[in-house]
Amino acid sequence: MGTRKFPDKMTMVVHGATGLKPDQLVFDLTYSDKHAEREIVGFRNDGIYFDFEGGSVTFGPRTETSQADYEPPILEVPSPLQAGFTRTGVTRAKGADGGVSRTEDWTVSVAGQEPVTVAGATVNAWKVQVDRKFRPGGSDQGTRSRTMWFDPARNMWVKFVEVFHGERHEVGFSFTYDSNVTAVLSSFTP
Repeated sequence: MGTRKFPDKMTMVVHGATGLKPDQLVFDLTYSDKHAEREIVGFRNDGIYFDFEGGSVTFGPRTETSQADYEPPILEVPSPLQAGFTRTGVTRAKGADGGVSRTEDWTVSVAGQEPVTVAGATVNAWKVQVDRKFRPGGSDQGTRSRTMWFDPARNMWVKFVEVFHGERHEVGFSFTYDSNVTAVLSSFTP
């Protein structure tokens, strides 16, 4: 349907919401009026997890949406953080109807600490890599790799680089989507 570049800036708003568990927050990412994502993130004793992801992407007259509750959740940032840490897992992505749309194999690894400039200041952040691969057989196929720089003082990632390739195959229609985005925190209001 076409290609386009991400805008120079995007907005990420983190907030609570009715119906969330006490350890969860919503991360709303707005790239443009044609691309928005939502993540529900769980902050647990042993790490930070993706419990839910959803998104909406519009090209021309067509809008593709997706959402998934993750069972079990996908580990994003382990706790405690330790250089050399690696964990693997398998997660089922369940759609709004409760059916499994895909199964993902994932690996989380911690490279160590690395300085990163955030909002004009240097932060000694933890560099964490999360690689995800969708298993064959589901209607959704793809890979997703996210490198995050996690700031313990803010208890969130202050920079991330994400490379994503996704495909959706339905009767009579296929949708392929590729993205490569770098996001750096420019301001933070607790």
